[in-house]
Amino acid sequence: MARLTRAITRLSLFSALCGAILLSLPAHATPGYAKKEMKPCLFCHVTAKGGGENNARGLYYAKNSYSLAGFVEPPVVTYPKRGIVSDLRDRSGS
Repeated sequence: MARLTRAITRLSLFSALCGAILLSLPAHATPGYAKKEMKPCLFCHVTAKGGGENNARGLYYAKNSYSLAGFVEPPVVTYPKRGIVSDLRDRSGS
């Protein structure tokens, strides 16, 4: 009987360890998300292949139950075409 109890205990510990490992693995994007949203992988990921690091859209999607509902595109920052050196020259009167 003690042998059976030890076996059950070991099996329970092994199962708990496997469950903890599986739950700690990061979630991975699937082509199904791209298909569901009708967007390319690059829409939510930094690389065109998908997977890996998320951009702002991907972070929003993951945090909002895998939905883009309510997502507002961040403003695009543009910079003047002239460089800092030419701006300084213009200001100094040279």
